[in-house]
Amino acid sequence: MGGALDLGTLTVVMAVVSLCVLVLFYFDTYRANPTAPARWWCLALATLAAAGILNDGGMGVVSLIGQGLMVVGVASMWAGVRRLRDPETPAVSLVLAVLAAGLIGFAGRFLDPDLWGAVVLLLLSGGFCAAIFIELRLQRTVPWRTARNFAVIAAVTGVYDLVRAIALAALGGMSPAFRAVFGQGFSLLAAIALIVAAATSLAALNGATRTAHFQQLATKDALTGLLNRTEFMRRAGRCSAGRTSRAARSP
Repeated sequence: MGGALDLGTLTVVMAVVSLCVLVLFYFDTYRANPTAPARWWCLALATLAAAGILNDGGMGVVSLIGQGLMVVGVASMWAGVRRLRDPETPAVSLVLAVLAAGLIGFAGRFLDPDLWGAVVLLLLSGGFCAAIFIELRLQRTVPWRTARNFAVIAAVTGVYDLVRAIALAALGGMSPAFRAVFGQGFSLLAAIALIVAAATSLAALNGATRTAHFQQLATKDALTGLLNRTEFMRRAGRCSAGRTSRAARSP
């Protein structure tokens, strides 16, 4: 079944889907709310589109660059989600992490395209997908229901890539069992599913991030980070009312 999947068609589909999602996200979401996570997600979608264009499933240098860009795209998605959970994360550290992932992925495939290079690529991709799920689960900026679909697909994709890496190391890429269950076509389908899931969630995540930012500006002093007078009085009044209510109910 894995061999029945047309790799050329799937790479073109991934490129087209990534470009469409990028255009829609940029013009409908990013230009209205240019947040730091949204910048990373634009980079991720552009990189995945380039990866789809360059990666023809072969072992030429251009195709290997495309496979390295796949890792950069997934790593950039993670970087955006990381900034969503922790806006204070230094941008330099995220840039270095993304670049290092791409270089390691490209070098692994270039030095050993048949086995261990592919294992390294899958481990990187699966690890970043798993990290996306963890970051979305830990973040408190937006409701879980907003990020749930994206997080679940990222987790499934990450587990698939990690299991595929183990199977590749154990069985070899030419094994009929490996090709039937873990052929490259299935990996591209997983990447397309991740992009589609991102398309349904990134706009909502970015909007919720902007809303949370405005709420923070409205309730906290920009210099000290403490509650402003209006928010302090509101919370004090609510606390006082709660105590009064409990006192009235007590015998």
